[in-house]
Amino acid sequence: MRDIFIGAILVAIVSAAMVNHLDGRATEIVSAQQAPAEMDKPETPKTGFDGHADIVRIPRRANGHYYADIQLNRRSVEVLVDTGASILALRDSDAAAAGLYPAHRDFVHSISTANGTTKAAKMMVDEVEIGPLIVRNTEVFILPDESLSISLLGMNVLSELGSITFDQSELVIKRAL
Repeated sequence: MRDIFIGAILVAIVSAAMVNHLDGRATEIVSAQQAPAEMDKPETPKTGFDGHADIVRIPRRANGHYYADIQLNRRSVEVLVDTGASILALRDSDAAAAGLYPAHRDFVHSISTANGTTKAAKMMVDEVEIGPLIVRNTEVFILPDESLSISLLGMNVLSELGSITFDQSELVIKRAL
């Protein structure tokens, strides 16, 4: 029953719910400027970010959605910002690019998506970075590629980042204090 509930939330329409508890694990957010220097961050600027240490700006695309290039375990992944998704949901190929390799036996959570019901694996991501903001120790559902057209940045990450506002041209995330 719990898996069905989580799946229903994953595909729900825009939600104001803020997820602050992840299986008893504390989630930590830090500015990338405070992160260890040995992280070997890429030199190229990230599309959609304005360079301020505490603000991320994501432009609205012509289709009306907001897409972001994020770093998962220091590997680049494009995601759809989805305030209706309760948890970060990754396509299997994006998870593999970030070094996450669930075993076949890990796909035990029933998830309802726009493409029907599927099984997902629950894992932890060491680090999610969006612009200058970092969230550590975050839950993620990994789904077969055919179940998602793009990975979804859900509320378990968004709620840890800070305040979120959006208008017709951009989505703005301001770092939580």
